[in-house]
Amino acid sequence: MPDNYRRPGVYIQEQSYPDPLEGVETTITAFPGRFTKGPVGKAVSVSSFAEFEDLFGDGGSDDKNARSIWLYFENGGRKALIYRLFKGDTTASTTGFRIPTPEGSLLLSAKYPGIWGNNLTLEIQPHPEDSNHFRLTVQEQRTDVPGPLKTREIYERLSLDPASRDHLHKHLESSNFLRVTNSPPEAAQPAAGTYGYDSSGDNGEPINEIEILRDNGLIDMDEAPFFNLLCLPDPEHGKGFSVPLLQQVAHFCRLQKAVCILGPHPVWTTPLSVKTQVENLQNELSSDERQSIAQYYPDLIIPDPSDSRKNIRLSPVGAVAGVIARTTIERGVWKAPAGSGAGIEGCRGLAADLPDADAEQLNAIGVNSLKVIPGRGAVIWGGRTLDGSNRYSSEGKYLSIKRLMNFIRQSVEAGTGWTAFEPNSAETWNALRQQTDHFLDSLFRNGAFAGSTPHKSYYVRCGTDTMSEADQEQGLIRLEIGVAPIRPSEFIILVAELSAQPVQR
Repeated sequence: MPDNYRRPGVYIQEQSYPDPLEGVETTITAFPGRFTKGPVGKAVSVSSFAEFEDLFGDGGSDDKNARSIWLYFENGGRKALIYRLFKGDTTASTTGFRIPTPEGSLLLSAKYPGIWGNNLTLEIQPHPEDSNHFRLTVQEQRTDVPGPLKTREIYERLSLDPASRDHLHKHLESSNFLRVTNSPPEAAQPAAGTYGYDSSGDNGEPINEIEILRDNGLIDMDEAPFFNLLCLPDPEHGKGFSVPLLQQVAHFCRLQKAVCILGPHPVWTTPLSVKTQVENLQNELSSDERQSIAQYYPDLIIPDPSDSRKNIRLSPVGAVAGVIARTTIERGVWKAPAGSGAGIEGCRGLAADLPDADAEQLNAIGVNSLKVIPGRGAVIWGGRTLDGSNRYSSEGKYLSIKRLMNFIRQSVEAGTGWTAFEPNSAETWNALRQQTDHFLDSLFRNGAFAGSTPHKSYYVRCGTDTMSEADQEQGLIRLEIGVAPIRPSEFIILVAELSAQPVQR
């Protein structure tokens, strides 16, 4: 007993342990693309199609990016990151409004570029009790939904006096529809009336792969937000993505620990054409990069939102991402998003009917086929990455395994930052092993691994068997984790390098 325990009794010695590891999110899906409205060059999170539609619009049957996001939420997606790409002069492409005042014109514009701003109508009315203020109502006539004007925003008490707390500029800073371009230098009352646009907006030029890569802030090593799945829009030139672009995307996704979902290339007409194009791409990618792409075939046939009697053809990427999210939420990130339970909602059929032999050929080269099951409809019938070709013997051939390993690594990295303030000592290593062991044990109990016991399912190492004396002196901790998600005791190993306080010898 220590000397300071002078009398009999109960003594409590507190020890600080790191917080339990918490799993990171696994279903956030990024959608860069050309949309009809909304902020440009900024990632915006939405949790429903209604929220997306309100912020970014829906151009109907011609807006294939909006249709992909609709399918994502229809199939179980919960959270999407929308990143609007725009090719053109955003200022010149933004709708403008001119409202006369005694001191000159009040110039307003739509909040974002695009033709959508042409559908706005502004109504100015005098304030009923204060001649120095006015009332502004913003209404919108959606082109895809016939009917009366829809009131969007109402400002009951506004002023053009820069010193007033009711100044128009201050209120419109939070508007989703308008901003002030130029205000008269002196306080004045705008002329009452109803105003349409003075200068028209436009939707910019078609987006092709150069813009998708160059202007896509999502694919930015320094600024990219956190996401798990990336759904690229089809280039509008109709030629599909080139190998150099996909190389860059695969490299980015590898670093971000995300997976890119790709649809069919336009040149794919037969299993042979698929094989040739896919193998050319695979040959240009490293194993880790191939594991960061999952490709699906064929396109979907979905109802035309403008006329339900008609159909349109659409890339399956949004629907596939939704099924992946649904499967993850319901059964875990380790469950393969494929099979009879991976049904695709919101589609009427497939653009090609694949015989079983063709589906097997696609599966053998790492392309996931979609097929129609009588009584069930369209389902995903493959769960491989591009590293899943039979030409390779890769531990990352399966999409679910790749995503599970990403999940474990990201969760460990996110929850072990505390080591940076601790000495690189046995006590720190022991606490780190316990923290990681508890996290992996929770995954084991939820069915993430193949073994019937923890010993056959995972292990954690951190100590002199994973670090050298030089590592300790430099403040480097190496945490080795082995997990067996496919067969018991056949471990896939990942090593996390963490920082700690250097050991002074």
